This record gives sequence, structure tokens and C-alpha cells, in this order.
Amino acid sequence: MVRANRHYDVVVIGSGASGSALAARLSEDPQRSVLVLEAGRHYGEIDNYPPALKYCHSGAFAMPGSSDNWPFMAQLTADRAVSVARGKAVGGSSAVNGAFYGRGVPADYDGWAAAGNDGWSYQDVLPFFIRAETDLDLGDAPGHGAQGPMVVRRHPEAAAIPILDAFRQACFAAGFPEDPDINSAASYGVAFTPTNADQGRRMNAAVRYLIPAEHRSNLTVQDRTFVRAITFAGGRADGVIYQRDGVDGAVSADEIVLCAGGINTPHLLMLSGVGPADELRRLGIDVVHDSPNVGQNLMDHPFVSVPYRTMAEGPVPGGLLPVGPVILNYTATGSSIADDMCLLPAIYSKSTMLFGARSQSLIDRARGALFLRKPWATWKSVWGGSPKAALQDFQQRKILHMFVELSMELSRGELTLTSADPSVLPQLCFRYMSEPEDLRRMRDGVRLVARLLEHSAYRRIGAQLTSLTSAELSHDEGLDRWILANLASAAHTAGTCRMGPISDPTAVVDPQGRVHGVEGLRVADLSIMPTLTRRGPHASAIMIGERMAEFMVDEAR
Repeated sequence: MVRANRHYDVVVIGSGASGSALAARLSEDPQRSVLVLEAGRHYGEIDNYPPALKYCHSGAFAMPGSSDNWPFMAQLTADRAVSVARGKAVGGSSAVNGAFYGRGVPADYDGWAAAGNDGWSYQDVLPFFIRAETDLDLGDAPGHGAQGPMVVRRHPEAAAIPILDAFRQACFAAGFPEDPDINSAASYGVAFTPTNADQGRRMNAAVRYLIPAEHRSNLTVQDRTFVRAITFAGGRADGVIYQRDGVDGAVSADEIVLCAGGINTPHLLMLSGVGPADELRRLGIDVVHDSPNVGQNLMDHPFVSVPYRTMAEGPVPGGLLPVGPVILNYTATGSSIADDMCLLPAIYSKSTMLFGARSQSLIDRARGALFLRKPWATWKSVWGGSPKAALQDFQQRKILHMFVELSMELSRGELTLTSADPSVLPQLCFRYMSEPEDLRRMRDGVRLVARLLEHSAYRRIGAQLTSLTSAELSHDEGLDRWILANLASAAHTAGTCRMGPISDPTAVVDPQGRVHGVEGLRVADLSIMPTLTRRGPHASAIMIGERMAEFMVDEAR
């Protein structure tokens, strides 16, 4: 066993959205020493990031073999496996997401509180959303912030893009209202998406929270550090063992906080002896605490991308925009769950998302070309399909896609260990569409896309479906086959260390993030979510970091 060479008050494992916010807030107290351990590289300011991580329209970060991603493979259904690459750099997955900055709906957080999680109702968490943001459009409005690290803006100029003008007109004609603020308590309908992008650049959580705090002498950010396990003494977490540049190392701490995300956090817990005892013993791992629900309750936002052809050009006013500057949030026909679906019309072709946009600088386009050494493998990793399909898309950039996303799935998956070796990735089984109602609602969403494309505004730009046939749309069985063959993951992995009181047999952590059954160890990331929010979880991940920091500061008083 490697001896710890330094001691810290708090060690934070992971520098993603939650970890960056948590570490920055905790280090505001100059008497508290904080160490952040990150497996990936520290690029510094945003313009030092490679194009695949820098631009929010880019999916090239998922290139197989890249040092900037965790190359997880996921079994979405029994017949469909895909890559679910997650961010591996300072900034975590906030450095590879779409820069969408939407809060969940109030019912999401009120549901957490109703399950026994005191301090997590919508009114409880609203101050932390406000604290986190500087909303350039609505900062002076009630429920919004004007002094936080995350700069939020919308892009109403995108309405001038013909495909988005057509989308908005078609949605209004179908009876959906305009939503002036997706982050309000009454959000519903067609909205301009709030983003944390600046001229198309992902202004990730580390850039906004962590890097500006690095001048503090009590905050240390250590990159290229692969955490192997958390160590315990007498049921209390007391340190972390890791490997950096091929050299083993260790640190000790008064408290350790896992912010490694919905996949790596439960993986590290199990490697450290906290998890389902029988599974751990089978792999030769000493059991510290039998916690059978570590890795269970795996949730995500499943989606399909519906391709269509249009004769309209898609100019991007004012420089690069996010992939989806306009979104429709709505309730599926016949659903008992309000606000359970969304449609997002992408303004870039899939090949542009991988190979670069014309509005990028020549230097960044050249850097991107050098980075993307395996274009066809990356295409398959992100989108599925063959090199032939990729070439057709690249040659016909007027083939665009409408993303149909299930905002609240009923199906649940699991994450399991396959080895006691920390370098062996866990097994992910999402079990998409295992609940028939999920498939029914997805079917409803695809048919809604087909109806919207019939609107005169779309007809004027020559929009028509390219792969779905009228026969498939007309018959449930055929449409189900198409959906199951085209499912994809939004990579919003959550719920694998479910939060709940000690009386909840499914809970892994308590409402303050403290791991049940041990001391000195917390979780503060998307894995604690009892249910996944009905919007992209980036803003909620930052809120979790802010909320947990407040809990920890209050406890230390």
C-alpha cells in the first residue's frame, strides 16, 4: 500500500459540473484545503481546449482512442449496443456536452423532496440555480441570477434560419404555445434554448468555476490522475489511492466527495468495497459496506434522430450556434406524465458535428482534422451506421435531423462490475423501452415530427423524410422496429447512487450526500438523482455541487 504523502480537508474526485462548483465554493474558505483529482488533462482557458472539446456543436470528442473521453459501451436494448463516451478532461462531461443550460421542472425536485429528501424541493434548490448563473437575457427577472459564474444566453437570432422558422411555425399551428423562459416554473412549449455557450464555444463548468479559483493557495487541481480506490479505516473513508503518469500515489483526507458522474462514481464505490456484497466478493473485493443498490436505478434520456431533406440553406447568423437553439417541450398524447417529451431540430448535419463547421477558424478546423484520426470509427461511435451512410451525409449536408427525446423514461437499467481491476470499465445495461409506455410515447413523438413536416412552412423549403416510410409510420409494429434500430443515448446517465433517507431501502446516500453505512464519504453528482430531471441535467449538476457545498459549510460551522 502506497503511503499518503499529503493530507487535505476535502478531496473531490472529478472536475465536472458538480465537482467544479463544489470545489470552487468549498475553497472560498481559506482555512479549508481542497484537492481536486481529475483523470483527464488540464487545458486551462477555453481557447486552449482542442476543437472537439471547445465547440459545443462538435461530437468529435467521442473518437475511439481519444485521451479526452471515457469510452464506455452501453447495451441500450438486447439488440443494440452503442458508445456512450463521457468527458475526461478538467471540466468533465461539461466539456463535451451540447451547452444546454435548462433547469428541471418544479415537479422533478418536489418529487425528490416527497421521497424524503429534505432540502431538495423546487423552492429549496431555486436559490442555488440563481446563485450559479448570470442570465444575460433575464438576469433581472424573478427566479434568475445576474452575478453567478455560469453565463447564460439564448439565441433568438436563430429564428431567421429557415429550418427553425419552419419548425416554430409548424409547432404554433399544431397548438403548442411559445415559451418565453424554459427556466421558469411554468415552462412549456416552443422556446429558445438557454445555453452556456459563447460564440459556439462550450464555456464548461471548470472554465467558469474552477479555473478562476485556482489562484487560491488552498485549492489544488491535479490532472492526469486515475483514481483506483478510496481507502477506509474502521468504516471511515480516510484517503484515495491513484496512479499519475504511471506512478502510484495516495493522499489522505478528512472527507472525500465523489463527483465522478453517474458511471464512474458507482464504479469507484464498488471498487472500494461499497456495493452489493455478493458481487464484490465474487470479484475478490473486500466488502466495507453491503449497499445492494449501488449501480441500480440507471436512468438516461433515450432519443432517436429522424432524418429529413430540405432545400433550404442553414446560415448561422453571428457565428457558431449550439446544435439546437430552439426546442419544443410537450406532453405526449395520452401520457400521465406532464412535460415528458421534447423535439429538437438540429441546425447542423451529422457530418458537420463531427468534421467541423465552416464558421470555425481555419486553425481550429485544421486542429480538428488532425484530432479526428479515425473519422469513420468516430461516426459509428456517435451515430451508428456505416461509412457509406457517413459519406452520403457528408456529401448531402442538407440532410438534417429532428431529435425526439423521452424526457422522463419509466425504464430503468443497471451498472455492474466485470472486474476488480479499476482499468476495466463497468458494464452498462440501460434496458431502453423495457416499459411499453416508453416505446408508445417515443412512437407518438416520431409521428409528431412527420405531422410537423407536412406544414406549409416546411413544404416551402422542400422538407421531406428520407428514411421513414409511410408504411412504417402507419403501423405500430413497423415503427417500433425503426425506433429500436435507431435508439441513441443523450448520455445523461444518472440515478446510480440514489439519494434517500435511511428508511429508504433503495437509497445509497442520504439527503446531504453522505454514503449510508460509512463515514467521511459523500457523493455529489447526477448519480444521486432519485429521478432524472425533465430537461438536460447540466444546470442541475451544477446546482447539486452548489447545494452540497452549502450542506458541508453548514455542517462545519
